[in-house]
Order: sequence, then structure tokens, then C-alpha cells
Amino acid sequence: MSDVVTIPYKPQDYQRDWHNCLTRFLVLVTGRQVGKTTAIVNDAIRFAVSNPNTRTWYVTNDYAQAKRNVWDTFKKYIIPQMGAQFNSSELKITFPNGSKIELIGVENAESLRGAVVHRMYLDEYADFP
Repeated sequence: MSDVVTIPYKPQDYQRDWHNCLTRFLVLVTGRQVGKTTAIVNDAIRFAVSNPNTRTWYVTNDYAQAKRNVWDTFKKYIIPQMGAQFNSSELKITFPNGSKIELIGVENAESLRGAVVHRMYLDEYADFP
């Protein structure tokens, strides 16, 4: 996308630090309700919009949790000008540049093998089987 798109997200200073971190791996160990999910969702959106033909996974304990806790947050921050298509049955978002964001549950971890993924966010990792 060549046009500048402004989304309704204003990160706190510590969230901005997370977004600007240049390391390959970033582990956030924080308390509850500090904005981890909101920051991750917006980072995933920024990555997908800025990098054509990429696949981003948001991985959590199970599919139902992903739909319950995160799906509406993605829909809140992906504005219509982005031209994204939402597939609610597969929890997949496809952008006009060919990039995809998929919400994944790890209840069947074997099914995740073999996919090419360019960026991955693991939420509540301590609770993964």
C-alpha cells in the first residue's frame, strides 16, 4: 500500500519501545491489563500492511480463545481503507497486498507443521501444552 493509513491506535511509551525493538525475538513478561494484546495486534497489522505476500500468525492456547479474546480487536484496528477481507470461520484476514494474518490455536500442534510463516506472536505461551 503506497498511501499512508492512520489507525485508531496510540501506543503508550512502553508499547512504542516494543514496536521499535529490532531484535529477532522479543519476550514480554508483564502484568495483566498493560496492553500486550493491543500492541501485538497493531504490530501484526503494521507488519502485514508493510510487507506484501507475508503470513503472520497470532497463536494462543485454543481456537475458541483466539476468537473470543482477539478477533474483535483485529476488526477494531483494521479500518475499511485497508481493504482487508475477514474470514470469520477460519479467523483469517487477507490484505490487498497478498499478506495474511491468521489466528491459530495450539490444541492440535501437529497440524501447524510445514507452513511458511514470516512473523509469529505467541500469546499466553506459558499455558501452551
